[in-house]
Parts: sequence; C-alpha cells; structure tokens
Amino acid sequence: MGHGLRMGVAVALGLAMAGQTATAQTLQERLQDPAQKRAFQRALHQLFVDEPQLLVPPAPQTHGFSAHAARDKALLKGLWPRLFAPKAAALGAQDAPVKLAVLMGAPCPSCQAAGTELGELAQAGAVRVYMHGPTSSAELAAVLGLETGQNAQWPVYIFADMVVRGHVPPIVLARYIDKRAARP
Repeated sequence: MGHGLRMGVAVALGLAMAGQTATAQTLQERLQDPAQKRAFQRALHQLFVDEPQLLVPPAPQTHGFSAHAARDKALLKGLWPRLFAPKAAALGAQDAPVKLAVLMGAPCPSCQAAGTELGELAQAGAVRVYMHGPTSSAELAAVLGLETGQNAQWPVYIFADMVVRGHVPPIVLARYIDKRAARP
C-alpha cells in the first residue's frame, strides 16, 4: 500500500472513530475509551511498521557534492603511483595499513614541526608517510587544483580518500589514521 493510501487509511480511521457517535465527541474524547485508544494505537503502529519512511526525515540534498567527491577520489587514485612511489622518501613500515602522502611546499613555517610529528606517528606502526619536497609538492598540488602561491596551505596531507590542507595537530592525524586502519 502506498504512502498516500496508508496515510489516508490512518486519517479515515481517526475520523471514523471520532465522527460516528451519537454525540459530537472529538477524537481526543473518543481516545479516552481504552478499547478505542488501543485500536487506534495498533492502527498507527501497523502504519509505521509498513511505512517506516514516515518516521525518517528525508536525506539532505547534496547538490552534486557526491559527483565532485567521486571525481576527486578518481584523481587521487590516478595520482597514487606518484604520491606513494616505492622509491619516495618515506617514514614507517612498508606494510603499514595506512598510506599518507605529505606535500611540503615553500614557504612552510609549520612543515618542520609536521615532519617531526609525522615521524612519531610513523613509528607507532599504523601509517607509512611518503614525504614530498617543495618541487614535487608544487607539481602535485597543481594537478590536484590546490593553491601553490603565497596563499598555499602547507603541508598538505593526502590519504587515499581525503586531502587535508594546512598543519594538522598530531592527535587529529592519529584519529584519521586509526579510522582508516580499522577499515576492512
């Protein structure tokens, strides 16, 4: 039974219970009778069991965001060989479950601190960090459509499914890494 028909049945049930009496009782007055109240509750319960979408709010409109995300993920996948090249300078175990490429551009006042923090995270074992210097970072950032001039936000952290620009505190990076390490 369709949504409109089910809702019509519920409304009709309520009106029938309220309107077919010798006195002009309201629905609220009719539901004071325990038998009538139970019948109405059962009808509503069955309606919501049959049509659960009545209780769930509609999904928010993404206005094409999913298409942009899919395009960006495809771009990252295409750059994978350059971002995570076996011969690239890297920190951490080769078999770490999470791969992270880090673009360190110039000028980058926070890149030295980020490098130290990334080294500590790599030693923990869940991530292998591929470090890219200013030249390759600028080239990769341009391919990704990121700012490379004076307004660039270095470092840039690139996971297989996400790009984060600007220095990220180690506790936040650890959460990103743990979340990805836990995926099957």
